[in-house]
This record gives sequence, structure tokens and C-alpha cells, in this order.
Amino acid sequence: MWLGGTLVPPPATAKMRALLAYLAMHRSAAVSREGLLEVFWPEVDEERARASLKTATWSIRRALRVAGCDPEAVLQTERSTLRWIAPIDVDTESIARATSSNDIAELRAAIDLYHGEFLPGDYDEWPVAERERAGTSYEVVLGRCVALAKDPAAAELLVARNPYDEAAYDALVDAAIAMGRPLAALRWVERCEAALLELGARPSDAFAMRAAELRRSARTPASELRIAFAGRQAERDTLQAAFASDAGALILISGDAGIGKTTLLERCAGDALEAGLGVVRVRSVDNDPRTYGPWGDLFEALSGERFAEFVTSASGEGGATLAAVLQPMLRGRSAIFVDDAHLLGGEALRLLPAFAGVAAAAGHIVAIALRDEGRQRIRALFEGSTPTELRLRALGRDELLFAVRRSAGEALEPLAEELYERSAGHPLFFFGLLDMCTREGRVVNENGAWKIARGPAAHVALPENIRSFIETRLRARGTATCDVACALALEPEATPSDLAGVLAFEEPLVLDAIDDLLGLGILREPPSGPQFEFTHDLVREVAAGLIHAGRRVRLHAAFARRLEASARSESLRCARHEAASGQLAAAGRDFLRAAEEALEVNAWSDALERCESGLACLRRMKHSAPRDAVIARLHVAVARAHVCAGDDAAAVADAQEAVAYARRGNDGQALLAGLAAASTAYVKCHRMIEALDTAEEAAALARASGNTEVLVEMLLTIGSVHCHRAARDAALGAGREAYALAVALERSETIAEAAGELLRTEIVWWNFAEAARLAEAGASAAARAGWLADASFHISRALLAYYLERFDDLDRLLERASDTLAQRTERRWHLPHAGLDRLKARFFADYIAGVAACVRGDADGALATAVRLSPSPLYASSYMIRNNVLHLHVRALLDRNARGDARKALALAREIVADELAPGVLDFSTSKALAYACAAARCATNDVAAALAAAEADVNRAAQATPLECDRAYAYLAAAADDAGDAELASRASQAADVARTARGVAAGSMWGGQSHGGAAKAHFTVR
Repeated sequence: MWLGGTLVPPPATAKMRALLAYLAMHRSAAVSREGLLEVFWPEVDEERARASLKTATWSIRRALRVAGCDPEAVLQTERSTLRWIAPIDVDTESIARATSSNDIAELRAAIDLYHGEFLPGDYDEWPVAERERAGTSYEVVLGRCVALAKDPAAAELLVARNPYDEAAYDALVDAAIAMGRPLAALRWVERCEAALLELGARPSDAFAMRAAELRRSARTPASELRIAFAGRQAERDTLQAAFASDAGALILISGDAGIGKTTLLERCAGDALEAGLGVVRVRSVDNDPRTYGPWGDLFEALSGERFAEFVTSASGEGGATLAAVLQPMLRGRSAIFVDDAHLLGGEALRLLPAFAGVAAAAGHIVAIALRDEGRQRIRALFEGSTPTELRLRALGRDELLFAVRRSAGEALEPLAEELYERSAGHPLFFFGLLDMCTREGRVVNENGAWKIARGPAAHVALPENIRSFIETRLRARGTATCDVACALALEPEATPSDLAGVLAFEEPLVLDAIDDLLGLGILREPPSGPQFEFTHDLVREVAAGLIHAGRRVRLHAAFARRLEASARSESLRCARHEAASGQLAAAGRDFLRAAEEALEVNAWSDALERCESGLACLRRMKHSAPRDAVIARLHVAVARAHVCAGDDAAAVADAQEAVAYARRGNDGQALLAGLAAASTAYVKCHRMIEALDTAEEAAALARASGNTEVLVEMLLTIGSVHCHRAARDAALGAGREAYALAVALERSETIAEAAGELLRTEIVWWNFAEAARLAEAGASAAARAGWLADASFHISRALLAYYLERFDDLDRLLERASDTLAQRTERRWHLPHAGLDRLKARFFADYIAGVAACVRGDADGALATAVRLSPSPLYASSYMIRNNVLHLHVRALLDRNARGDARKALALAREIVADELAPGVLDFSTSKALAYACAAARCATNDVAAALAAAEADVNRAAQATPLECDRAYAYLAAAADDAGDAELASRASQAADVARTARGVAAGSMWGGQSHGGAAKAHFTVR
């Protein structure tokens, strides 16, 4: 960009350059800051987006100051708006105006204004749209120039953009023939034919006739010998094509430091010699004190004369005449390789475009290699031409593996894979690490064959030359810039404000440093996450190592203090800095907070990792009561994480550790948390006696300390255990006390959980009126408690509808629960006592629907549900859940009774685990004995009589303990006895079924929806 004849250096990053262009092109009015955030940082949170806009604006203003322009005269900044106020001509607008012109001079002037894609490499919506408009206008101008004047320069540019334009090829063929170059004309013909063939088309008849004539008169060139080269083949092809052409060429090769620019030039020098060209090398050096830098060396090499004498004889005009003098000295057509051009300055830099221009015009190939940080500056020197630009990136995995395989065989491929991951394909880093492997003896050559002696490559030391190379880059812009890089290496998510506070720098100094680091390619702005990140992990590794131990500790401590004072949730970052600065107790507490935050969103693997980090810190400390209390709480978090992961045995072990440490630390609150975690884990493992003992101890502690919330949780556990043990009064007493305390707490989530648990307990003993009251009372609390509690409570209400045989209500409730679960994508763990997460809630909803399908005579639907639930992760995690699915599968197969179903049911019944506990509320009064007897009777097995007797005893026991669906269980038994021909048992079981069904209907009263007792009075149980 030029302002008043002054070249403004481009800002450091593509995003900053895009913002500069946007402001210039929207100069007709002020642009709101909010609008800029939407255009440039739409996916970034507002705080980070505003920080990025601040950094970008700073970079633009700095670039203006460097160019000697007053930023206030160019960019007007207000609190809420920015506006470009300096007069400026925009090339893309001038090109667009020329699209309707018939003036050849105006068209050619517009072509000269086009310097490549608009903001190349930026794929945000705005620059892409502007790039397409500018590109389209440019192609229209080229096409008009070709049509009106058959301009070969315009035609060649048009073919480069649109390789299918026959008119452009025709103009190029005419120009080549006019210059007496039939081979060049034939190449244009062949390119046209090949391009159209890609589209399934062919040239016009007139063009085809010209092609045939050229082929008769032209001599096809000999095949070119190619040299195997791992990687950079596309770039090398571009240079080889230039060598083969008769025309001159100007090629800019840019890339990160160490990316392989010099290696590419060396390879291409060999290609140039093979093509019969002379080779001229120009190598720039850093801080060259000579006025004309390496051009004096080139003059002496080409002329054999002393450069100092030439400068003296030029009477002060040496710089103006040197470019014109050098070109005629070249002996024949040459390839000129200028390496490290970004190091040129002063007269040496001004000579670069002058010499390159005259050399390319004379038919020579000029390849200029430079680092990315100098690309915009060098590119701006060639405003009047359109050089070919090659950007070197990291090498691909296959390219590097091929290089290693070719040199050392396939034995080193595993090592090469590891090195690729660590180097991210950066060739200097990759081959440096590979060389280090040989020096460390990890790779050895035995009898002419390479092999891996030891590994892994992740532990290979960084070679000193690479470390020195990176250090030099980090220190290139001064101490402050290096300090900022080092601090960012310790805290990758630090903002400029954080860095200023920790380093005790003024914020403008930090912004300048970040601008320099972005310009050097050491940092980049990722599309999401932290505001800045290192372009390579090895650079971050070296930056972190530049800080001596004492200062590193102080910086970590400063970051910890700043994060601790932050209003944001920064527990994990704070903990890591505290651990690194030796604040072990504080680190343990913050790792605990971070683990608990992870558990809130069910991120159990993150929680486990954070707990382990916290425990590692605290184990380095001497024994003390406060230390043991935090360790106890960390083990509680680990136990909760294992419950989330379905590893119940591990949960028990860590809960026991929590209790032991809490007792040792004599911390009542930690002991209470450990006992609560242990009781939940024991229930998960179905160790009911231990669960009851632990829960009762925890309940006593909770009463004594006034911790009502934990008391409610423990009472629910106590009630659940008593329910499994068929202790009616104890189960109902604990559940009712828990519900009353929950209501007094006035916490919706606790009320919903207690209401749901008590509702299910009331159902077990047919207290349907009380269950219906709870269903009404708990619904509003569940809705307030969040989506998971709401879905869970819908499922509990569906159970009540099932036992009341109100299947329409059941369908509506399950549908609502399923819709709620399906619409939510976030992971939460908000029902710790119930142990209910989205997966389990969805499982139970499907399972209840499958059981209801059986009762309603839909055997196929029930069977489909059982088949769908069998691969569920929960199926293998709990024998009780596995039993549920097996019972459903057995019943559905027996009800369908297709060929082979009975045998399948018998096999599945044998897989059911016998449970000494009373059936839970989701077991529907089924048992292994009953399921097996039903299948055995259908298959007429030899042991059917014994199976029926065992089933009758089991159903009688269950009916006495927990009535549940004993009516349906007796009905199943009667059917099995009938299948086996045992009329006496069939009659006895049938009568028991009728008595039990009548009793269930009486218990339901007006709410009953079963056929034997008429319709339901919906005022008592409604679905809202």
C-alpha cells in the first residue's frame, strides 16, 4: 500500500492486512467495531474478539508510523467506530471500471494494476467475495485486451487464470510464430488441447488445422531426464518448465525459516545445468556492511574487475547503472538464484527489482528465495510485474517417509513416523532430529543395513544447531520480544494484558512484541482457542527453556496470582502454574476445583487426569491434617469420575481411600464426602450391606453437622438399600424423610430427585395414591431443575402410568422424555445419587417402552427394543441392567413364538444372573427361575417340573416381599404350567393372578386404567 508516495509496510498477519484493506475499501462511511467483530471474528467469544481487534488496530497504526505517516490522518478511531479518512486509489476499483473500456492503453494500465489475488490465503467470507469480484474483473479486462489487440502478454496472463480460453491460445500461437519460435507455438497448441480434453472438449476446426501444420514443421523436443527428489516436486516442476521455456521468468520462493528454500535452489541449480543454462548464485548475509551487499561480489565474478573501481568510475551513480551493467555480463541464458533476499537492505535491496527485471526481460530465469517475514516487503518492490510465487510449506508424511525409505530402507519407517509427529513435517527439524538419532545411537548401521537400536523418538534431544537456530529467531527482535515469547510458552492462553501484568511491561511494548512475533512467523492467530499460538511445538519448547529456573518459578507464580484474581473460571491453569512454582498445597486445591468443574459436564477422563495431578503435588508434601483432607476430597472426585466411567470397582477403591485419608486428617467434612461417595459406589457394585452401613454413618455425621443436602442424599441411599432388601417400613420411612428435608431446602434439583426416588418406592408396595401425589408435586421442581432432571422425572411418572395400566399416558410421558434427551447435546452429571446421565435415562425410557409393548401384545416391537438395547455400553456395565434386557428378550421371544424362538429364549434365560435381593422397581417382578421355567415349559425340557416348582416358590416370595407386578408374574407361571401340562399348578397360579390383579386395581382406585376395573379418573393423575 502506498500513501502519498510512501510505501506502508504490511501488518504482521493476514487478518491484520485484511482489516487494513477492509477499512480502506469501506472508506465512504465509519465502520462500527461491532460490525468488524462480526466480519473478522464471528466464531470467537466477545472478549477475545475485542482483544484481537485491539491488537490488529495497533499493528496497522504501527505500520503507518513506521512509514512516516500520521495514523490520526489516516485512521479515525472513535469509541465504537473506525473510519479511513486518507485519500487513496484502490486498484481493484480501477480494474472494475476498465471492464467496459475499448481503450487498449486503459486496458493495459488496468492489467498492470493487478498484482495477484486479493488478500491471498484469507478464506473468510468477505475477502473471498472481494477476491472473486476482483478476479472476474481482471479476467474480463484480459479478455478484452486479447480480443481487441491480440496482446500476447494479456493472453498469457489469461491462460494462467483460465486455461480453457482458445482465443488466448490463438493469440499466443500467433506471437510465437511471429518471433520465429515454432516449438513454443506448438507447446501452446498442446497445452490448449490438453486443457480442453479435461472438459471432454476439443479445439475448433480452424485451431486444429493450425496444430496439424505446426506438428508437420516442428521438431518434438527430446524427453527430459528427471532426477528423483523427495518433496517439492510441484515447485521444482515450475522451475523446470521455466528452464525449458525460451522466455524469461521471475519467481519468488517464500517460506518459514528452515523450510527448505536453499535446498530447493541447490536442486534446481542442477536442473538448470541439465537444461543447458548457466547458473549464477547470489547469497545475502545478515547485517551486510557493504553498500551494495552481494551485488558487488556478482559484479566481480562476472566481469573479473574490482567492484570498488566501478563504483568510483560511476561518479556516485553506481546503484543506478549497476543493474543495467550486470545483465549483459551474463554468458548465455542463465538461471539466477538469489537466496535470503529478505536480508537485503538499502541500495542492495533497491537493486534487486532493477536487476531481476532487466534479467527476466532478457530471457533469464530469476528465482528469489526469502523468508515469510520479508515476503510482503519484497513483493511490493515488483508492483509493475507479476512474478510467479511459490510458498513452501511443511513436507507431507509420505514425502518424508519416501526420503527415509530411499536412503535407509524400510526398517526406519517407524522412527520416521515418530519424527514426523514431533517435527510436524518441518524439514529442518525432521532431518535434524533424524541426525540426532544416529548420534545418540538410536539408529545404527550394521553390515550395510540401517536399523533402530532403541527408542522412542519422543525422547531424542533437540540438536544444538536447531536449538541455536530457534533461539536466534526468538532473539531477532530484541529482549522484550523474546521475553514475551518465553512467557507465552509458559502460559499459551495469556492475553496481551496478562503478559503486560506478569512481565511488568507497558501494554504497547507487549503489543509491539506480539506484532514482531507474528511477523517472524513464530506466533499465529488460530481460528479458535487462545488468541495466539506458536507455529511449532519445538519453538515453544525452546522458548520455555530460555528462561532460567529462578525466573521461571517467579513467572509461574505471577501467572497464578493473576489467574487467581481473574473473574473467569481459571482453576486448571492456576493449578498448573502453582504446581510449577512450588505452591503445592494451593495447586492441590485448584486441581480439585478443576476436577469438580470437569465432573459438572461429565468429562470424567479430564477429571481423573486433574485429580492425579493434584495428588502428585500433595504426595510431595509432608503429612499434615490439611494435606490429608484435600487428598481425601481428591479421592472423592476420582470415585465420582469412576462412577461416570462405569468402573464401579475402581470407584469403591478410591472412595475407601477418601474415607481413610479423611479419618487420618480428622476432617469431618472430608469424611462426610468420602462416606457419601463410598455409599454410592457400594450401591453401584450391589454391595448393599456395606452401602447401608456407610450411608448410615454418613447420615449421622450429616445430622450432627447440619448438612441437610448430604443427609438427603444418604437417606435416599438408605431407602434404596432397604427397598432392595424388601424392608417396606424402613424404605418408606427413609424416602419420606428425605423428601420432606428436600422440600425444606427449597432446591428444585434435590426435590425432584427425592420425589422421584420416593415415587418409585411407593409404587413397589402399591401406594399409588401417594405416588400420584408425588408425581404432581415433583413435576414442577423437575422442570426447574434442568433438562436431565426433567427427563428423569418423566420416566418415573411413566413407571406409575405403567403400573396403573394407563398406556396412553405412558406413551406421552416417554415421548416427552425422549424428546428432551434428543434435543440436548451437552454432557452433564447432575443427578449423583440416582447415577443417572443421558445414556442411562435414554436406556430406561426405551426399556420401559419395550416392557409395555409386551403387555400390550406387541411382541415384535418388544423384541426390536431388546435387540437394540443389547449392544448398549450399559448392558455390560451392570448385571441388573443386563438382567432387565434378558428378561425382556425372553418374554418377547416367547410371546412371538415363531420357529426357533423358544430355544433362543431358553438360551437367554440361562444367561440371567440369579439375584438374592428383592426385585428392584425396574425388574417387573421377574426372576431367573420364572424366566427359565417359562422357556423350559415351551421347550419341554427334562427338568421342567423342577423349574416350575422353583419358579412358584420364587414368585410367592416376591409377592410377599414386594407386590409390584405379582399378578402378571402369576399369569406367566400359569401359562408355563399349562404348556407343561401341570393343570393343578396352572389353576393355582391363575387364581393367584386374579386375586393379585384385583388387589392392584383396588389399590389404584379411580386411577386404574386396566380392563377389569374400567376407566381412570384423570383428576388424580394427569399428564401435563
